[in-house]
Amino acid sequence: MKLFTADLDRTLIFSNRTIAKDESERICIEMLDDQSISYVTETIKERLTEIHHTLQFVPVTTRSREQFERISLFQQDIIPEVAVVANGGIILRNGQVDERWEQHIQQVMENIQLPIKQIQQHFQHELAAPYFLHHQQVDELFFVYYVNLAQVDLAEIQHLKSKLNACGWSCYLQGRKFYVVPQEITKGAAVAYLKNHTNYDKHYAAGDSLLDVSMMYLADRSFAPLHGEIADYPEKYGDIEIIKKKGAFFAEHCLLEILQNI
Repeated sequence: MKLFTADLDRTLIFSNRTIAKDESERICIEMLDDQSISYVTETIKERLTEIHHTLQFVPVTTRSREQFERISLFQQDIIPEVAVVANGGIILRNGQVDERWEQHIQQVMENIQLPIKQIQQHFQHELAAPYFLHHQQVDELFFVYYVNLAQVDLAEIQHLKSKLNACGWSCYLQGRKFYVVPQEITKGAAVAYLKNHTNYDKHYAAGDSLLDVSMMYLADRSFAPLHGEIADYPEKYGDIEIIKKKGAFFAEHCLLEILQNI
């Protein structure tokens, strides 16, 4: 069996700002407050459907479970048997939580040096900086802080990252989002768990951000777009194939490359 693990936002699905396609070519796949917020193209949908029917397609996203289940494409059209959400913190099998993985993650959360309930208090001074606007806790596993990029102090952010790293937490500043995630909760750890329980003879992966790298390094071939963070560090992530296309053009090309090689 062959496996395709893929990040979603800015890899396979796109916002109005990032899709880089005319409105006539877009298909809305996600609504929020009666507004269209995520899209694919007909070509992406067709090629991903073919991949889904040919090998095992596993979405791997940092989205919460609720946010993932909001995407109509994966609830009505292409319904994956397995999905990884919350940056690897939750594995869904036919829509139900994988209980063995859930128990492992609970153990991770219990053993972490600085518990999630203490993050806000322990770093209240740093998180009170004016460039931190608001935050959300994702499935009781990690935080996403929204920052004002015009005001953010990168030296302060780096200092905060060092402190959090020493407490068992990884940090990623991606655009206006600052992720604070347990070091043991990664996309790669969840995908490795899946691969340990199923025999795959070929693994393809796609992603655009540093949160995807742990998953992509497990693959035989992995693809990243020109618009993502990974493409900014070609020497550091040389094993990942950079497709010199952006937005939906990347997704269409990536899916075609996989279809032509399976």
